[in-house]
Amino acid sequence: MDVALRRHLLVPVLISAAVLAVGQLDLDAKTPSSVVISQIYGGGGNSGATLTHDFIEIFNRGTDVVSLDGWSVQYASATGSSWTRTTLSRTIEPGQYYLIQQARGTGGTVALPSPNATGTASMSATAGKVALSRSSVVLAGDSPTGSDLVDFVGFGSANAALGRPAGELSNTTAAIRRNNGCADTRNNGADFVIGVPSPRNTSSPKNPCSPLGPRITAVLNAASLLPGPIAPGTVIMILGAGLGPNEPAEAQRTPDGAAITKILADTRVVFDGVAAPIVRASSTSVVAIVPFGVAVRTETEIQVEYRNQFSTKTPVMVVEASPGIFTLDASGENQAKAWNADTTENTKDAPAGKGSIITLLVTGCRQTVPALADGQIVRGVPPSLPLLVRVLIGGIESEVTSATAMPDHPAGYARITARIPERLDYGGQIPVAIQIGDSTSQYGVTVTVAGEVPEPGTGQAIETVLTQLRSAPAEFPVAEIPDDTSPLPKERLGIVSWNIQTGGTSTASGAQRPPMVREALQRMFSGTYQVLAAQEIPNEASAEFLRSLLPGGAEAWRASFIDTPDSMNNGIWYRSGVVVRDSLALYADSEPDASGKPRSEHPPHVANLVAGDFDFTLISLHLTFADGDTRESVRELRHVLDYLDRYFSHPDHDPDAVVCGDFNISSSHSDDEAPFGVYLDRVFDGDPRFQSGERRFATTVTRGTSRRTRQNGSVPNRNLDHWVVSADALEEFVQARRVDPEVLLGHPEDPEERLTSDHFPIAAFFRLRGEGVARDNRTAIRPQ
Repeated sequence: MDVALRRHLLVPVLISAAVLAVGQLDLDAKTPSSVVISQIYGGGGNSGATLTHDFIEIFNRGTDVVSLDGWSVQYASATGSSWTRTTLSRTIEPGQYYLIQQARGTGGTVALPSPNATGTASMSATAGKVALSRSSVVLAGDSPTGSDLVDFVGFGSANAALGRPAGELSNTTAAIRRNNGCADTRNNGADFVIGVPSPRNTSSPKNPCSPLGPRITAVLNAASLLPGPIAPGTVIMILGAGLGPNEPAEAQRTPDGAAITKILADTRVVFDGVAAPIVRASSTSVVAIVPFGVAVRTETEIQVEYRNQFSTKTPVMVVEASPGIFTLDASGENQAKAWNADTTENTKDAPAGKGSIITLLVTGCRQTVPALADGQIVRGVPPSLPLLVRVLIGGIESEVTSATAMPDHPAGYARITARIPERLDYGGQIPVAIQIGDSTSQYGVTVTVAGEVPEPGTGQAIETVLTQLRSAPAEFPVAEIPDDTSPLPKERLGIVSWNIQTGGTSTASGAQRPPMVREALQRMFSGTYQVLAAQEIPNEASAEFLRSLLPGGAEAWRASFIDTPDSMNNGIWYRSGVVVRDSLALYADSEPDASGKPRSEHPPHVANLVAGDFDFTLISLHLTFADGDTRESVRELRHVLDYLDRYFSHPDHDPDAVVCGDFNISSSHSDDEAPFGVYLDRVFDGDPRFQSGERRFATTVTRGTSRRTRQNGSVPNRNLDHWVVSADALEEFVQARRVDPEVLLGHPEDPEERLTSDHFPIAAFFRLRGEGVARDNRTAIRPQ
């Protein structure tokens, strides 16, 4: 087996430009550029916009003057293959911005600063693709590649991007590259934030990214592309500016061929002064291998030296092991870099059989026995990993047949072989994880296993939970999550849904309710919950203000929020570790329905999220109260069901769907006597479109959630807020429940007139890893 593997895994293959080959787009490894796309705005002149024009901004994050003569920026729609070109000219200096004006809308009151180039592209306000090219030749295809392609940004629902697309934009928001343009991890979703457009041109103040030699901005595990502690022998990726040569240099061997060198193209990486073997060096990234000597430390300081200039020291924690699995597309996610028993590469076209052996390429596994020297090329019988290694495939512990250093690779790369569990009752893309000590490899990595892929929403585990929730949905105890402030187990996701009410996020000076809302949020999110689905958020200013009310403030949270013409909007706020891949507001600008009424008074917010190995579509809604006329609430709900019908009909929909919020409708399992005999679960169960497979739903949370007035005791009353979970999501579902009422009632300043809110928050918990948990990687939430 080793001989065949060596034909595929020689060192030069492994140390190719992994950092650039991310997501759906692969920029040529040999075309790094200091010039990047730094800002995108497509809402110019639209309703609510201040600026009159769309624009694209580029930025020179390097150290040299770059001539843009013959270059172009090009725009295409989110799924389009036709590109609109704007040619560029003149030079751009280090730290300088360059503004490209695009089409004008009919609204807006403020013109852009003097543009450096002018185009005619009428850009989408929400989603699209922008490319920067050294050539003026018009691009072709929806995912263009080639040696002239310098930078590429997909945003919103774009079908191509570097890594993940940046978030969805609006008439009043732009995609803005972090660190004033200096950040560049080759992952649009990580590099861009959504904020207020601020166009800059060549006359704007310069922002040099590397004024004093090399600058480190991030230290990542080169396999997982995640930050965090490092272990001896971990292959790491250092990102920054001025780290090495403009043209990438690949690893070189020592004169005797026994190791790779510790200096490459005038670049060195030192750990507490000890030089490390270097796999690859460029101006923006260096791949190196942590020296084994750091094992005696709990923290090490990293510096990059380039042409005798040192970066500042970057401290990083040292741990016993920090495993990461290399992936086929070098994104840190999706298909693992793995080989089947017959040495063929494991892919969708070449799956591994149940009971067969599969080999994974990993790093972060510490020193071997016998020990290897730093950078030593592994020859002969590979030494073994000394620590206990566990492999989980589909959440099932697998037999580990060997764990050694990787032959013909520098020390630090490891090979782990394991047996695909026979008891896997399905095939397809199956999650894989490696555990060494207390450390586990990254989420979102899969191997392909032969076998029938089950229909979504089916299986005994799902049927058991569905039956329980539909027959006797009492809240069962969950020992690992005893209350709302206990730390949540790391492989669980906790989400709160809360109708905060309009005044709770009032930005008015001295507003009475926000301090009480802040206290409630601080208590709820002190240890347990990672996501907030909030209702009755008036506008974008209130949405941003809500971020500041959450623990850690705005820096610790991101928001998926769309400001609509309605004065009561819904949205989603989320912490690090959760990603929103796309979002939209339902019926925000639609025509009234056949009855002449708006389809929704408060447009539901739809988003596709991923956390760990669990991805799902979440709908946060607030149905009309209509002075207690439940029939009006149901009328609005039926429009949401119409959307869900179209959603499930889309071939790229995620079968895990969850609906939460203030329904203003009781469930039949509560103690409520519903007006007009209308119950939420019966609306779902009685709709012929939602009767089988993945389209079935279960209504949870049966305890009272509406808060009585002080005169009536202030305690929870009717059951109006719910989590409604699709059949497929029940495989990850743990529990849904009302948050402890004391979170609201315990405020001494609240006069108990329902001032903090008239609804008690509700929470839901889901598994992020384990048997049956796997990403669907389907993101379509915009059915045609």
